[in-house]
Amino acid sequence: MDEMERQLTQSFTLRMRDCDAHGRWKRSSLLKEMQELGEDHSSVLGFSRAQLIGHGMCWVLYRLAFALYQEPMMGEELAMTTWPGPIEGPLFPRYYAWQRGGALIGEAATTWALFDIQKRRVLRPSMLPGDYAPCLRPSGLHLPGALSIGDMPLVETRRVRYTDLDANGHMNNARYADWISDLLEGKDIRRLQINYVAEARLGDQVALHLDANGMIAGLRQDGRTIFQAQAALAE
Repeated sequence: MDEMERQLTQSFTLRMRDCDAHGRWKRSSLLKEMQELGEDHSSVLGFSRAQLIGHGMCWVLYRLAFALYQEPMMGEELAMTTWPGPIEGPLFPRYYAWQRGGALIGEAATTWALFDIQKRRVLRPSMLPGDYAPCLRPSGLHLPGALSIGDMPLVETRRVRYTDLDANGHMNNARYADWISDLLEGKDIRRLQINYVAEARLGDQVALHLDANGMIAGLRQDGRTIFQAQAALAE
């Protein structure tokens, strides 16, 4: 498999369902498109969800970061490309790039882990059932690292509801973007990093903290951190 075959590009049009009250691409919809394209490409590479489930495992998103250099709007046609990077410790990097009219308008860098469905724990990369062949295409974004989160004011508490869940039985990664957008009252998020620290399960009460610098933390009722994030708004 050559370098081009280790990449996958799909084109799509931003519909009303994908956009917010300002006609901007909802950041949760952006994350959903990333998730679906990543799954499609994993299937092409031999690591589909069904194949992994058969081995008692699945992919889970560990960290993500994206940067939008221009604002995608309703009705526009975009092209998104994804490719896997070389393994980093226990993590599988996956990168993304968006183009509009052939021009780069955004990028994303993510890290994924293999997850034991029954034991609810991360597995070693060597347990992946097959050969992993990364693409050497460079990305303009570094892989997201740790975030330094201090004491922050509590803004609200939100409960994980049924519609927040995905097929893995925990809160879907894209729903965090909705929660963050609500927390920021619909402001235009151009850069976002989310670190998924622990699973958010049905019924969890999540205390959401936010400071003036766009640092965000979600803590479960037992005090354990569920996620950390940092958002940068359009100037």
